[in-house]
Amino acid sequence: MAPLLLAVGHNRIDIRVSRSWAYPYLGVTHASLSNWEYYDIIRTAADPVCISHLQYATVVIDALLGVPYVKGYVKSLFGLQDLVHDDDFVSVLEVCL
Repeated sequence: MAPLLLAVGHNRIDIRVSRSWAYPYLGVTHASLSNWEYYDIIRTAADPVCISHLQYATVVIDALLGVPYVKGYVKSLFGLQDLVHDDDFVSVLEVCL
């Protein structure tokens, strides 16, 4: 029996499918917001110019975080100079997506 997931807003419904019938699973689970498919939907549905700017900003910020003496300055531009870990910094930036 393979699950079939139907997206409904930020929730998904798990449907179990057998050879002749399907029944809903016992609940609605919350979608994983760290899932790359969630961001791919945004990428394909949003304004292409806006997405190209976001992709460029991602490349630039990733490159700047790779330079130790620039890293603190980049974080301070966003008011996040006290964040030690780069993953935390990037997570704050991606929340608005």
